[in-house]
This record gives sequence, structure tokens and C-alpha cells, in this order.
Amino acid sequence: MIRQVGRLTLFTDNAILHIASPATFDHVSIFDLSGRCILTEETPGNASAAEINISSLPAGIYVVKTSGVAAAPAAARLVKR
Repeated sequence: MIRQVGRLTLFTDNAILHIASPATFDHVSIFDLSGRCILTEETPGNASAAEINISSLPAGIYVVKTSGVAAAPAAARLVKR
């Protein structure tokens, strides 16, 4: 299922989360609903897309945030089943 929220487009393919943005970013962080950072990954250079393995995350609702030097942070909700 493809979900576009604001500037981020998220979709999952098995256990891989695909993230796309019109703006570049160099970090992706995933937070649980209590605000605890569950996973953080750097992207190579200034990327506009990333793939993250989320197989270790239990089912639940998460917030995916991207950040970078040249772009404002963006966030979207992820529901993992």
C-alpha cells in the first residue's frame, strides 16, 4: 500500500520500508508513539529515496522522520501489521 503524507511517500514491500521525498535528506528515524527512537539510519549523500529493513519492528504504529542539512524535517505515520 502506498501512502503519501505531506512531502513523504511511504510503502512497504515485505519487510522493506520504501521512503521517497521531493526534498533530499540524509537521516531517517523511526519513533514509537511514546516518542522513543526505535531505529535511525543514515542515507548516502543527499538522497531523495531510501529503503529500510523493518522486519525487527513489532506490529504497531510508528512515526517516520527524515532530516537533512538542506531540507526541513518531514514526518509520516507508518502502520506495520
